Amino acid sequence: MQSDYSFSDENKLVFDKLLRIIGQENPQIYNEIQNAQLLSHDALERYFEKKINPFHEKGGAPHESYDSALDKEMLWLILGAFQKRIDALEAIVNNEMLSTTGKISGFELDEQKLDDYFEVIKSEYLAKSSVQMNNRPRLAMFTPLCPLVSGIADYTEDILIELHKYFDFDIFIDDGYQPDNPNIVSRFDILSHDEFEQKKDKYDAIMYQVGNNPHHLYMVPYILKYPGIIVLHEFVLDYLYRCLPEQYKKIAKQACVTDTYPDTDLTGNPMNKYLLDNATCIIVHSRYSKIKILEQNFAKTIRRVAHYVNPMSTTFNGALLKQKYGVQDFFVFSSVGFVTYSKRIGPTLIAFARLIAEFPNIQFKYIIVGRVDADRDEEIQAITKKYNLCEHVVITGYTESQEFLEYIQLSDVCINLRYPYGGETSGSVSRIIGMGKPCIVNDVGSFGEIPDDCCLKLPINIENEIDNIYNGMRTLFLDKDYRDQLSENAARHVEAKMNISKIGRTYSSVLKDSIQEKCCDALGLLHKMAFFLCNNFFHGSLSATKHATALISQLIFDDENN
Repeated sequence: MQSDYSFSDENKLVFDKLLRIIGQENPQIYNEIQNAQLLSHDALERYFEKKINPFHEKGGAPHESYDSALDKEMLWLILGAFQKRIDALEAIVNNEMLSTTGKISGFELDEQKLDDYFEVIKSEYLAKSSVQMNNRPRLAMFTPLCPLVSGIADYTEDILIELHKYFDFDIFIDDGYQPDNPNIVSRFDILSHDEFEQKKDKYDAIMYQVGNNPHHLYMVPYILKYPGIIVLHEFVLDYLYRCLPEQYKKIAKQACVTDTYPDTDLTGNPMNKYLLDNATCIIVHSRYSKIKILEQNFAKTIRRVAHYVNPMSTTFNGALLKQKYGVQDFFVFSSVGFVTYSKRIGPTLIAFARLIAEFPNIQFKYIIVGRVDADRDEEIQAITKKYNLCEHVVITGYTESQEFLEYIQLSDVCINLRYPYGGETSGSVSRIIGMGKPCIVNDVGSFGEIPDDCCLKLPINIENEIDNIYNGMRTLFLDKDYRDQLSENAARHVEAKMNISKIGRTYSSVLKDSIQEKCCDALGLLHKMAFFLCNNFFHGSLSATKHATALISQLIFDDENN
């Protein structure tokens, strides 16, 4: 079997964790794998890239004399020759070692041994405990609700209605407001959070909807005292941390300083571990978040449940809505959702001004739908004045749900960028994709996980950001066939992966697994595989470890199981 040298992020994570455990079990095998890895295809390519490609100093441009196509071809020829030598040397060394351990005829038998053993530990990994579950479990849910201005409140209300098919819920909310959604108020008991203590024993499980803003502050003491299922909407919780009272900041800081994030300040530290350590199960919406959590704690049960699209939100007539809002003669770009620095509205408006200048006979509108933070409002006003955009840019401010969806539907192209990225999954983008709107996003995190044929993705590149945004806007403006294709592909993707009824069934399965104490013990899985690798000689330790990595990674990141 030929080794797969193009490791995904998931495989890299699993391989590194597995290799570390092998080092604890058997340093000799660890060193053998490390030495082979140093001479691997990946390492050689990086080495020769530096030799052949001397221009890469802090992102500099290629030297004028650099022939990338020719040198790349030379690189691959060199790598191929080296790889053949490495394979031959590894075979010679392994054959010598096998003389004292009994000969195994080729890696095919080793692969079969690994596959057979993996089937055994896989069944243990997926097994549920014998904990009995009520026919209709009752859960306590901590979450913000509408009328709080919160995407998580909107999300939770839709999901609660779907999950009510399978479970009963009592909802514990913060003080200071009254929920106003009749579909929620009529179906569920909504209680003040301070009533939970006296009712806690009546629930089969506790759920916490956790996001990076003060609406979730009230639930922190409960998470620390009563472990439960955490639905993590944003990987980075730095803003929530800054809002904590001092006593909880101290707890958070002690837990969040780790080998992965050694800084004691907030630079690069997601400040989430103090909460996630108390989760019985963590639900995320993206592979990105799952990888990032496993980097910190491989012993946690983490399940990915995709974001949803509610079919009720897709039945709008765009042409009629353009008439309703007086933009029937315009090509409309829009950005929807709370406007912060990370939405990149400033660079986007500058790119928009360039498009207007190039096509002066076309009527363009840019509609910014949602609240705008104070700094961004000042930025928008300055840019619209400088580039004469006042007649072309509309800021709606906060809108109700129906109006919000109408603005999406009347748009020709939606733009939802994200930098810096905090590990969030955008409900706005899910709605945009769900309504079949061509969308421009950054190729990062959960946004990068949207299929390439459903949206236009821009790289994170601040130096060329305005050019990239402008080229994306120009492409979608000029190419209607491309816009239509994106819409059609998005519709198929949504029906296959994001329909709220299907998401509800997945949620139900995850929650029932958690109640029955099904524990996807990824760390235990790694320890068992490491022990097996160290105590059964394999024809090629690096190849065997990579094969084991692929098996484990597929299981851990399989959405059907996790």
